[in-house]
Amino acid sequence: MVALKPAIVGFGCNLEHQTARNVLSTKEFVINVPSEDLAENIWRTGDSEHEGAAKLEKLGWTLVSSVTVAPPSVKECKAHLECVYDSDKRYGDEIWIFGEIVFACIDERALQGSQKQRYKYLSPVFYLEKRTFGTLGDVQTIKVGQSTPR
Repeated sequence: MVALKPAIVGFGCNLEHQTARNVLSTKEFVINVPSEDLAENIWRTGDSEHEGAAKLEKLGWTLVSSVTVAPPSVKECKAHLECVYDSDKRYGDEIWIFGEIVFACIDERALQGSQKQRYKYLSPVFYLEKRTFGTLGDVQTIKVGQSTPR
Protein backbone atom coordinates (compact mmCIF):
# COMPACT_ATOMS: atom_id res chain seq x y z
CA MET A 1 0.00 0.00 0.00
CA VAL A 2 1.19 3.48 -0.86
CA ALA A 3 -1.87 5.47 0.27
CA LEU A 4 -5.21 4.68 1.88
CA LYS A 5 -7.46 7.50 0.58
CA PRO A 6 -7.56 6.94 -2.28
CA ALA A 7 -6.40 3.34 -2.00
CA ILE A 8 -3.16 3.31 -4.00
CA VAL A 9 -0.86 0.33 -4.33
CA GLY A 10 2.53 0.16 -6.00
CA PHE A 11 4.93 -2.45 -7.28
CA GLY A 12 8.20 -2.49 -9.16
CA CYS A 13 9.42 -4.51 -12.12
CA ASN A 14 11.72 -4.32 -15.12
CA LEU A 15 10.49 -2.16 -17.99
CA GLU A 16 11.04 -5.06 -20.40
CA HIS A 17 8.96 -7.46 -18.30
CA GLN A 18 5.62 -8.46 -19.82
CA THR A 19 3.83 -7.15 -16.73
CA ALA A 20 5.12 -3.60 -17.26
CA ARG A 21 4.27 -3.70 -20.97
CA ASN A 22 0.75 -4.94 -20.22
CA VAL A 23 0.02 -2.30 -17.57
CA LEU A 24 1.39 0.56 -19.66
CA SER A 25 -0.70 -0.47 -22.67
CA THR A 26 -4.00 -1.37 -20.93
CA LYS A 27 -3.83 0.98 -17.90
CA GLU A 28 -5.29 -1.81 -15.75
CA PHE A 29 -3.82 -4.62 -13.65
CA VAL A 30 -4.56 -7.14 -10.93
CA ILE A 31 -2.29 -7.75 -7.99
CA ASN A 32 -2.83 -11.37 -7.04
CA VAL A 33 -1.69 -12.06 -3.48
CA PRO A 34 0.01 -15.47 -3.45
CA SER A 35 0.52 -17.54 -0.32
CA GLU A 36 3.78 -19.19 0.67
CA ASP A 37 2.77 -22.56 -0.80
CA LEU A 38 2.74 -20.96 -4.29
CA ALA A 39 6.28 -19.52 -4.08
CA GLU A 40 8.01 -22.12 -6.28
CA ASN A 41 5.44 -21.76 -9.06
CA ILE A 42 5.73 -17.96 -8.85
CA TRP A 43 9.44 -18.21 -9.58
CA ARG A 44 8.90 -20.69 -12.41
CA THR A 45 6.48 -18.20 -13.91
CA GLY A 46 8.97 -15.35 -13.57
CA ASP A 47 11.82 -17.43 -14.99
CA SER A 48 9.93 -18.47 -18.09
CA GLU A 49 9.41 -16.42 -21.19
CA HIS A 50 5.65 -16.16 -21.35
CA GLU A 51 3.22 -14.03 -23.21
CA GLY A 52 -0.45 -14.57 -22.82
CA ALA A 53 -2.88 -16.64 -20.85
CA ALA A 54 -2.18 -19.98 -22.56
CA LYS A 55 1.42 -20.07 -21.34
CA LEU A 56 0.43 -19.00 -17.83
CA GLU A 57 -2.13 -21.80 -17.73
CA LYS A 58 0.57 -24.26 -18.91
CA LEU A 59 2.57 -23.22 -15.84
CA GLY A 60 -0.32 -24.26 -13.59
CA TRP A 61 -2.27 -21.06 -13.07
CA THR A 62 -6.06 -20.88 -13.45
CA LEU A 63 -7.12 -17.53 -14.87
CA VAL A 64 -10.58 -16.25 -13.97
CA SER A 65 -12.43 -13.12 -15.01
CA SER A 66 -11.93 -10.10 -12.80
CA VAL A 67 -14.93 -8.09 -11.63
CA THR A 68 -14.02 -4.55 -12.76
CA VAL A 69 -10.91 -4.73 -14.96
CA ALA A 70 -10.05 -6.66 -18.12
CA PRO A 71 -6.91 -8.48 -16.89
CA PRO A 72 -7.78 -11.82 -15.27
CA SER A 73 -7.19 -12.84 -11.68
CA VAL A 74 -5.27 -15.95 -10.63
CA LYS A 75 -7.67 -18.37 -8.92
CA GLU A 76 -4.93 -20.02 -6.82
CA CYS A 77 -4.21 -16.76 -4.97
CA LYS A 78 -6.14 -15.97 -1.79
CA ALA A 79 -6.62 -12.25 -2.48
CA HIS A 80 -6.87 -10.01 -5.54
CA LEU A 81 -6.58 -6.24 -5.95
CA GLU A 82 -8.08 -4.96 -9.18
CA CYS A 83 -6.41 -1.68 -10.11
CA VAL A 84 -6.43 1.11 -12.65
CA TYR A 85 -3.15 2.77 -13.55
CA ASP A 86 -2.43 6.01 -11.71
CA SER A 87 1.19 6.85 -12.54
CA ASP A 88 4.69 5.45 -12.73
CA LYS A 89 8.25 6.37 -11.82
CA ARG A 90 11.19 5.05 -13.83
CA TYR A 91 14.69 4.29 -12.61
CA GLY A 92 16.96 3.14 -15.44
CA ASP A 93 15.60 -0.23 -16.61
CA GLU A 94 13.15 -0.46 -13.71
CA ILE A 95 9.68 1.00 -13.23
CA TRP A 96 7.54 1.53 -10.15
CA ILE A 97 3.85 1.38 -11.11
CA PHE A 98 1.11 2.94 -9.00
CA GLY A 99 -2.56 2.06 -9.32
CA GLU A 100 -5.81 2.84 -7.58
CA ILE A 101 -7.56 -0.20 -6.13
CA VAL A 102 -11.05 -0.24 -7.61
CA PHE A 103 -12.07 -3.67 -6.33
CA ALA A 104 -10.65 -6.14 -3.84
CA CYS A 105 -11.62 -9.68 -2.99
CA ILE A 106 -10.21 -12.16 -0.51
CA ASP A 107 -10.77 -15.81 0.36
CA GLU A 108 -13.52 -15.98 2.98
CA ARG A 109 -11.30 -18.05 5.31
CA ALA A 110 -8.86 -15.11 5.45
CA LEU A 111 -11.62 -13.13 7.20
CA GLN A 112 -12.23 -15.67 9.99
CA GLY A 113 -10.58 -15.94 13.40
CA SER A 114 -8.24 -13.56 15.16
CA GLN A 115 -6.09 -11.08 13.27
CA LYS A 116 -3.06 -13.35 13.69
CA GLN A 117 -5.04 -16.37 12.42
CA ARG A 118 -6.24 -14.42 9.38
CA TYR A 119 -2.73 -13.32 8.38
CA LYS A 120 -1.36 -16.81 9.05
CA TYR A 121 -3.96 -18.28 6.69
CA LEU A 122 -3.30 -15.63 4.05
CA SER A 123 0.48 -16.28 4.36
CA PRO A 124 1.47 -13.66 1.74
CA VAL A 125 4.82 -13.93 -0.03
CA PHE A 126 7.04 -10.89 -0.61
CA TYR A 127 9.80 -10.66 -3.22
CA LEU A 128 13.15 -9.77 -1.65
CA GLU A 129 15.64 -10.45 -4.44
CA LYS A 130 16.35 -13.03 -7.15
CA ARG A 131 15.01 -16.42 -5.97
CA THR A 132 14.52 -15.06 -2.43
CA PHE A 133 11.20 -14.31 -0.78
CA GLY A 134 9.93 -13.51 2.68
CA THR A 135 6.74 -13.98 4.64
CA LEU A 136 5.12 -12.02 7.43
CA GLY A 137 6.52 -14.21 10.20
CA ASP A 138 4.99 -13.31 13.56
CA VAL A 139 2.19 -10.74 13.37
CA GLN A 140 2.14 -8.27 16.27
CA THR A 141 -0.46 -5.71 17.28
CA ILE A 142 0.31 -2.53 19.21
CA LYS A 143 -2.31 -1.83 21.84
CA VAL A 144 -3.72 1.71 21.93
CA GLY A 145 -2.03 3.70 24.67
CA GLN A 146 0.90 1.27 24.84
CA SER A 147 4.20 3.09 25.09
CA THR A 148 6.81 2.34 22.47
CA PRO A 149 10.59 2.38 22.92
CA ARG A 150 12.38 5.44 21.54
